[in-house]
Amino acid sequence: MKEELISFDTAKLAKEKGFDWEVNAYYFDDGILNKISYSIQGDFIESIEIELDDLYENKNKNCVTYRITKGECLGCKSKKYSYTFSAPTQSLLQKWLREKHNIHIMIRRLHHYLTLDTTGYSYMIFNKYGAVLSDDNNNETYEEALEKALQEALNLI
Repeated sequence: MKEELISFDTAKLAKEKGFDWEVNAYYFDDGILNKISYSIQGDFIESIEIELDDLYENKNKNCVTYRITKGECLGCKSKKYSYTFSAPTQSLLQKWLREKHNIHIMIRRLHHYLTLDTTGYSYMIFNKYGAVLSDDNNNETYEEALEKALQEALNLI
């Protein structure tokens, strides 16, 4: 299963609501997605040690420099961008909502009541007491249902 990153709109909303976990992807303020990565090239290169923490950042905080790029800032004002927005996977943002705000999201497959044919996906948002805060039954894919649920859950904060 390939993890889906949240959309740019969801990333902006997550930043507004205080998402502050470290991720390895982010959006620039024009919606362009950037993934933190590195490559080592050359036949006779010196040994380079890289801390795993250097590859993850919380892009919702102030823009920071990376030791890995020798001080080059990845997407801040000096490079025409004013803001960056952390782009976690959908499941990581779902976990943050659950652990930080006690907001739970459940996605389920819908079936036609007379057959086993799948008709789409629904979501339900509820609190730690089981009270339903919101729901929707009209989504084509699991990821679409989760993305909508994430946006709606963030709006509940």
